[in-house]
Amino acid sequence: MGEIVVGVDESEGSAQALRWAVSEAELHGWTVTAAMAWGFVDQHHAIAGEHFDPGYREKDALAALDSLVTKAIGDRAATVQQRVVCDLPAQALLDASADADLLVVGARGLGGFKGLLLGSVSQHCLHHTTVPIAIVRGAAPRSGGRVVVAVDGSATAQQALEWAVDEARLRTRARSSESRTR
Repeated sequence: MGEIVVGVDESEGSAQALRWAVSEAELHGWTVTAAMAWGFVDQHHAIAGEHFDPGYREKDALAALDSLVTKAIGDRAATVQQRVVCDLPAQALLDASADADLLVVGARGLGGFKGLLLGSVSQHCLHHTTVPIAIVRGAAPRSGGRVVVAVDGSATAQQALEWAVDEARLRTRARSSESRTR
């Protein structure tokens, strides 16, 4: 069984990525792990509130993650595993997804001044991940669309092409199955 790791924070882009990952997991029959970075100084998560809490720990980050997952996907939250990592967001996601079949991130996170200092989490993950990555840029998954892949003759491009062909076949079968059941 495969696994999708999806980065979660308080942004709408993160919620969109989580919803997309859950739909993708259902299509593949895979599991989803929602991963969130946290730090002793970085306490902007939903449970922490506005003020620094010297007692903020992993259990608080887990409570914040659970709240974010439930807010984004409602009852489907029970099907999602949750993991918090005490690290910077990009490194936390790279570590959490090291053995996954797919890493999913939103195109836009919290941003702001902190984002300028640390750089784009999605961009860092794109350049450093060792697993396939999906960067979700929209609110709703599209069905019936095309699978597009760029190739340049390299071994990596060949792997990407094979992955894209498999994805297109899977989606074609799913659409055929849906139309037969209607």
